[in-house]
Amino acid sequence: MKESRALFGPWLAGLLSTLVFTRATGAEFRNVSRLIDRGGLPHRVHVFEDYETEIEKRWWLRGVPETNNLAPSLSDSIANRRACRATATKDFDDKMGDPKKDFKAVIFNPVPGPPMGANTRLSFRYWLQGIDTLRVQIYTLSKGYHRWLTLTNLPQGSWQSATVDMTQARRPDGSGGALAEDERIDDIQFYIAPDAELLIDDIVLYDAAPAGEGERPREPFPNRILFTGWFDTGKQGAEWPGDFEIAPHQPPLTWKAAKYVANPKTNEAWIRVNLRGQRPLSAVNRLHFRYRVAGTGDIRLTLADSRTGREWRNVVSSAARGRWAEATVDFDASERNAFADELRFAVANGTELFVDDLLLFEPAGEHTTRIESDKLRLIIADNEAFGAHHRAGYNGVAELLLAKPGAKNLFVSTVAGLNFEHIFSGDAESFGWNIFEPRRAPMRLARRSSTSVELRQDRTEHWPLRSCLTYEVEGDAIDFTYCGMPLADAWKKHGYIGIFFASYIQQPKDMSLEFIGRARSGRGDTNAHWIKHLPPRHGVTANHRPAGSAWDPPLDEGFNIPLVSGISDFEYLYPFYFGRSGENMFVMMFERPRGGGELRFAQSPSGGGTGNPAWDFVYFQRGYEVNREFCFRARAVFCEFKDAEEIIRLFEQWSGEKVVRPSMGNSEAKSKTE
Repeated sequence: MKESRALFGPWLAGLLSTLVFTRATGAEFRNVSRLIDRGGLPHRVHVFEDYETEIEKRWWLRGVPETNNLAPSLSDSIANRRACRATATKDFDDKMGDPKKDFKAVIFNPVPGPPMGANTRLSFRYWLQGIDTLRVQIYTLSKGYHRWLTLTNLPQGSWQSATVDMTQARRPDGSGGALAEDERIDDIQFYIAPDAELLIDDIVLYDAAPAGEGERPREPFPNRILFTGWFDTGKQGAEWPGDFEIAPHQPPLTWKAAKYVANPKTNEAWIRVNLRGQRPLSAVNRLHFRYRVAGTGDIRLTLADSRTGREWRNVVSSAARGRWAEATVDFDASERNAFADELRFAVANGTELFVDDLLLFEPAGEHTTRIESDKLRLIIADNEAFGAHHRAGYNGVAELLLAKPGAKNLFVSTVAGLNFEHIFSGDAESFGWNIFEPRRAPMRLARRSSTSVELRQDRTEHWPLRSCLTYEVEGDAIDFTYCGMPLADAWKKHGYIGIFFASYIQQPKDMSLEFIGRARSGRGDTNAHWIKHLPPRHGVTANHRPAGSAWDPPLDEGFNIPLVSGISDFEYLYPFYFGRSGENMFVMMFERPRGGGELRFAQSPSGGGTGNPAWDFVYFQRGYEVNREFCFRARAVFCEFKDAEEIIRLFEQWSGEKVVRPSMGNSEAKSKTE
């Protein structure tokens, strides 16, 4: 009964607000519209407003900035800092609206009144309270009147995403017909009843790409938009500042484009588009644009911050000649708090250049991405399956190849390396949970630069651990960083957080691992020597702790991750190991843990299937604190095997630690020529 009463109050308040809203307009429900999918990359973005800068603040006609109740950021690298809260207003429709009625609204004026395409869509995020109905209204400059549509039965009390087909909007009496191609629009308006609450964010008015459109890359809708540039309306130097002319398109095209002028310093043909203010950059900033070139040479592009002199460059090579074409380039801005206020396009002297439909945006996260160096080629994957063979759940390095003809993937193609596999506590209460939760929970892949990728996981089903895995390639090395933050204490019984990473090696002739170590006290040779070890079967003598550690993790009876519980008689002296695959070697090196951390080697002769060993590692974090981040770093090297001395040199160079050379003993970590 108490629950029913608790639900009845908000329901009644929403109903009353909806009735007030309906009476205020007299006909709100006659043009009810349904939400649609926003689709992929738009054909053109007419206007956007995310309220993150104040560049267009003079056109915020109704609403005030909101900085507390915010939606999660759509960006992989920029926080969401502001939205817009509806404020009191009258109806802007002075022809068919009732100017005496009160409303609340968010109203944004897109200057300089863009012409629409054939498939006008409006995407936005909203938060409603006290009403489940929203009127979306738009003013047409070409016709001199308003059209609107109504959304009903909307969720309350939480941020939601919405996209509507604005060609379904009509005048209040149903007249006027659909919003048509080339029709210019003005104010974008969101109305609610005066006693309700509304927040709006991330407004995007765009022309949806027709299905099967020719040259446009098939990619998702952008995470965030930084700038859109088209030159059909408005004046050069006012609405479109910079160095260029605005020229009409040649038939059969219509409207206008930006035309080159001479660079006063170099006399080259260029177009400099001012972005009308400082735009905060994402880690990856993609520019899609249309161009027409008459002449020779490449199109040289620069994204720049004129305030600081910082520049990011790219080139369109082999540009199409004598016709309109499309191009896409990326600008990687790894710096934090980077901004830009200019886009520059340059071609050789004597070459003509026109550009149109500029869209600078942060691309949506993908499930895989390629990064490379001069020596390595990698594919980084999240937990989604991809291609013909790669299985779901195998996040990490899906492919690792040397950058040479005929190179083969070091890892088993169906799975991965540096794969985030387990989170554990040793507590019997968790034994009924799936041990592979990190493989099952969603991940977000974020490309940081052409050589760096992050995988993020908010938590898993039962483990409140926020994780960020960074992979960065340089030369023949992959720098790997893991950072975790416990959001609640699910590990208190034994006082440690355990995390496990696996690398499944494709059919090496020798499946063993080698490292410099010794036997534990009373279990064999305690002098430093090279140890070559292959467990007899999965989970037996599989786990090697660091020398000097007197701690083994408490594990309740029935613990079900054998590569953690199968502790060996060995301990390592230096935090690196290697294994061989044909003529090549795979080396894992680790930063010595601090602040309660402990790193252990782990291995299995059959972790990736028969003949496919697992060369793994485990990290334990003791002394953790809720909402406090802990991290560790590692480096993987994949290159041609030389000898043991080369492996030691790589570790010393990376870690700054001096290694005392042991005798080779029975190890095979010798030169391949010996």
